[in-house]
Amino acid sequence: MSASIIYTLAAVFGLAACIVLYVMVLPKKKDGQLPHKILQFLHDFFHFKTLYLEVILKFIFTLATCVVVFLGFFTLFGEDYWGDSTIGQGLLILVLGPVALRIAYESIMMFILLVKNVIDINNKTKAPCCEEAKEEVKEPVLRFCADCGTQYDANTTDTCPNCGKKF
Repeated sequence: MSASIIYTLAAVFGLAACIVLYVMVLPKKKDGQLPHKILQFLHDFFHFKTLYLEVILKFIFTLATCVVVFLGFFTLFGEDYWGDSTIGQGLLILVLGPVALRIAYESIMMFILLVKNVIDINNKTKAPCCEEAKEEVKEPVLRFCADCGTQYDANTTDTCPNCGKKF
C-alpha cells in the first residue's frame, strides 16, 4: 500500500472517530453516565480533567537523576582520551548533575502547579450556591420610627431597634 493511501485512510478513519466521539462520548451531559469505564476515561481525557504532564515529568526527572548519578559514579573511575583520571569530572557530575536537574524540574513544575491552582479556584467559584445567594440578597428598605425617629431596615426587623415599638 502506498503512503498516500495510508495517509488518506488514516485521515478518513480519524475524522469518523472524531465525529463518533463528539456525538456519543464528549457531550457534558454524558459525564458520569457513560456505560463503560473506557468511555468515561475518554470523556475525562478529552475534557482535560487530569494533567498527565505532571506524572510524565516526574518519571523523566527520576530517570534523568538516576542516569546522572550513575554517570558521575562511573566517571569517577574512568580515564579520558589521554589517559588522565576523571575523578574531578565524576565528582562534578555526581554533585551538580542532580541539583541542576532538580532546579530545571521545579521550574517546569511551577507552571503546572500554577495551572492546577487556577483550575481549582475556577471550580470553587462556579458553585451553584452563588446563584442562590444572589436571590437571597435583598435591597435594604430603610424606614424611620414614628415615635423616636430611629432609622431601621424593614426587611430585617419588625420592631424599632431603639424604642422597641412594633410596626
